[in-house]
Amino acid sequence: MKIGRSCSSFFILGHELIHAKHAAEGTYTKNDTATERGYKNLEEQRTIATGKINENQLRREHNQGQRSGHSGRDTRFPRRPARS
Repeated sequence: MKIGRSCSSFFILGHELIHAKHAAEGTYTKNDTATERGYKNLEEQRTIATGKINENQLRREHNQGQRSGHSGRDTRFPRRPARS
């Protein structure tokens, strides 16, 4: 998974383990529509930001920037201005 300039394998693993937890509990929602903009589906929205356990909680616990969508961009790094 390529995310922005860099993304710790720790957060990637956490993200994927949250998906696995949903699958194991029978609450995996990949085919449901997200209720917030910026997410591919409800499963990604819940896993990243709105679920009871989510990636952004993990990021907060480790003083890292939050993700605001499923664009694949790691929000820990500010966007660089486009080169002319």
